[in-house]
Amino acid sequence: MAERQLSVRSSKAHDLAHRLARRGNCTIADVVERALESYEVREAGASPHRRSIRAWRRNLARISISKPSLAKVAVLDTNVVSEH
Repeated sequence: MAERQLSVRSSKAHDLAHRLARRGNCTIADVVERALESYEVREAGASPHRRSIRAWRRNLARISISKPSLAKVAVLDTNVVSEH
């Protein structure tokens, strides 16, 4: 049976994985496996609250909201929570 493979379509991930593999004198698969194992350990030890904050920050980074807008969102969110 053929070994299962992972394909990631990201030039940033590609460049970073190649750079780390060259620097560490290892394969790209080794770099990716170590990174995913490290991520799994870090996430497993994080509280649900911390995981949700990380996910929220990643989502904000994806949609490129500026910092002043973030402050407004935080104020609005606080106001909504305090009303209930």
